Amino acid sequence: MRTVEFLDAVKKRHALQSDYAVAKLLGWRISRVYEYRGGHRELDDEGCVQVAVALDLPPPYVMACIAAARAKDATIKKYWQTAAKLLKSGTA
Repeated sequence: MRTVEFLDAVKKRHALQSDYAVAKLLGWRISRVYEYRGGHRELDDEGCVQVAVALDLPPPYVMACIAAARAKDATIKKYWQTAAKLLKSGTA
């Protein structure tokens, strides 16, 4: 998953109607959400943890997903995706 997908999941999970409500829930400025929505950046580590808590997911899983999204090399991306799957299932 990428940052925008995680933001959409937060919105859905908490039945939020706007990105402003997502920002408020996570304690962010709305401009931060807009930067993510615009594809200008991915979540930082702190953001990964905040999103993970909001979604009741393991923070390392969210961090691995975002590392995969950032990866330029296909092999590295695949390793991060594999790590994310293991972390989500709890087998890592």
